[in-house]
Amino acid sequence: AGRLHAHNPDMKIVLVMREPVSRAYSSFNHARSHLLEMNEDFKAVFARPIAEEENLLPIRRYKLLGYYGALISPFVQLFGTEQIHLVAFENLVEDYDGTLKELTDFLGLPPHEGEKLWSNPSYVPPSGFTGKAVRLVKGPARKLLRFGSNDARAKERIKSLMKLVYKRPD
Repeated sequence: AGRLHAHNPDMKIVLVMREPVSRAYSSFNHARSHLLEMNEDFKAVFARPIAEEENLLPIRRYKLLGYYGALISPFVQLFGTEQIHLVAFENLVEDYDGTLKELTDFLGLPPHEGEKLWSNPSYVPPSGFTGKAVRLVKGPARKLLRFGSNDARAKERIKSLMKLVYKRPD
């Protein structure tokens, strides 16, 4: 908030929030899919004391990042409430057109015209034997793809295998 205010104290701020437990579970799945969280038990990691979360990567701060009041407070103090627009993710999903109209009005933009596009569907990483196998090969496979040989055929085979084993559910 301080750096943004120093850059432009007149800017408008849009903050999107999600129901805290749903956001935490989504973050947990995201961390698992990128091998940043090895524990498969969401309840166990959610039960960690908040003090332990302070030392973790932000994506793994499942409860701490749900305390929106503490996160928003510095923005309110620096920018005031007139320059801040809060958007509930659930409102965007349930009333896309109305929420978007509020947002464009706040930003002083013309109304949005066009279809609603969604991306990034929820993803649950594989568990059990398949999940363990994927976790064992995913890191080395990524390194090989990034820094490995110039054998295009080998790279395509690795990509195909990773997509097959690690695909998103329908």
